[in-house]
Amino acid sequence: MVCSLIFLQHAEQETEPPSQQKLEEEQVGEKTQDGLDDVPPDMIPATSQDVEQEKEEEAITFAEEMPTFAGGDAAFQAYLANNIKYPQMEKEMGKTGTVYIYFEVGKDGAISNVQTKKGVNGAPGFSKEAERVIKSMPKWTPGKMNGRSVKVGMTVPVRFELR
Repeated sequence: MVCSLIFLQHAEQETEPPSQQKLEEEQVGEKTQDGLDDVPPDMIPATSQDVEQEKEEEAITFAEEMPTFAGGDAAFQAYLANNIKYPQMEKEMGKTGTVYIYFEVGKDGAISNVQTKKGVNGAPGFSKEAERVIKSMPKWTPGKMNGRSVKVGMTVPVRFELR
């Protein structure tokens, strides 16, 4: 019973909304007000163009058309085989294994942001050599999304075997 009384008292205190005539008399939006000239740039809200540009700069992991090495996968494997030099220390220790290298193929096909995602314990030379060869690759055909070139992040295994 007490709750009902409190609710009724609150309802009685509410003001009536303005009438249609009162709203029509107001000059909403006709007043121009100057802003501040000394607003720091980081306080200015981002525009949709800024957000779109930022999205474009981030690498995606999957595209409608994934980037391709000139000549396809077989040519990519041949490039790795022809350019990777087995690290001497790992060879002397009889080490073998697979490293996983991440890299980004830019809108222009250029390779960037090369880094080892998973290396081989006790064989740091594998990661260094794989990164060196991936960094020296020629440009790829870029990935595409909605008909536009996009930056795509890729991870490839690079296997080191003694024969």
